[in-house]
Amino acid sequence: MTYAIRTNVPIEQSQAEIGEVLRHAGASQLCTGWSPVAAFLAFSIAGRNIKLIVPMPPPTVFEETPSGRKRSPKQREQAQQQAQRQRWRALMLIVRAKIEAIEIGASTLEREFLADLVLPSGATVVEQLVAQGLERALNDASVPLLPELCS
Repeated sequence: MTYAIRTNVPIEQSQAEIGEVLRHAGASQLCTGWSPVAAFLAFSIAGRNIKLIVPMPPPTVFEETPSGRKRSPKQREQAQQQAQRQRWRALMLIVRAKIEAIEIGASTLEREFLADLVLPSGATVVEQLVAQGLERALNDASVPLLPELCS
């Protein structure tokens, strides 16, 4: 099941809600944007810069319905707009849930946004780790699974 798959909430409303959540949490800067391939959100909070990127489906996905029927240009546009609204609602949910976890003491800013922290190079932590061979390191068979819990 995909969250907010049938939402009618305009993108601007989702962006405004994200802004309110972040303002309430003490964020000092906020930038939202989009491109044909992604929606993004960047903000500063507690001295940290954070960047979240949500990929958009490629335009070819909207050429046919899930059952395989060809869509008209107007139907393609409507399906694409729906996907964009859905992704912004999901992004709002992600931010709201992470901030709520931080505010109730169930987590920390670093734990919730570690992968999305922006490094001095401009890359996020996860981008840097992947570039340095994260997959290879994670697939090292000599590392025991949760050794402190399974001994």
